[in-house]
Amino acid sequence: MVTDQTLSIGNGLIALLAWSILTIIIGIMTIKSKKTKQLIDREPIILLFHLNFIQAIFTN
Repeated sequence: MVTDQTLSIGNGLIALLAWSILTIIIGIMTIKSKKTKQLIDREPIILLFHLNFIQAIFTN
């Protein structure tokens, strides 16, 4: 809404509300489930080989 003046206030509030609800749901899931917490809190890994990104397959 700040950068695009054509968006309505209603759309901005709906997006903010949806983002807030999603954050709360993920927070509750990480508290209730150990596997979800491990998945969310995993350390990020970026692999580069000759300045090209490599897609890694994670098994757990």
